[in-house]
Amino acid sequence: MKKFLWYWAPVILYAGLIFYLSSIPITGLPGPGPAAFRDKYWHLLEFFVLAALLLRAGQGYRWRHAYYFAILFAILYGALDELHQSFVPGRVASIVDVAMDGVGALCVLVFKKWKR
Repeated sequence: MKKFLWYWAPVILYAGLIFYLSSIPITGLPGPGPAAFRDKYWHLLEFFVLAALLLRAGQGYRWRHAYYFAILFAILYGALDELHQSFVPGRVASIVDVAMDGVGALCVLVFKKWKR
């Protein structure tokens, strides 16, 4: 049980944080660049962290395909998050946001391979 909590509690808590933040009706996000692009930066950062946590959990269990799992699960969670946002007043679902989620997740793979 300790091993499960050590590897999966951060993933579950962070996914819950993403869900909570997606539940907030928002008018603008802080960040660099024009207002239209700020949201994209946050999506990239959010899902980079989620994929990194998923990769950590998968490697902790010595899963052979932990990289693929982390990326695919992060993208799937991003798509479900966009569906969730479509029910929040003032928020809309966007395929571009899902794409940015995927880019953030893929950046983990690039970062990990480059770091070696």
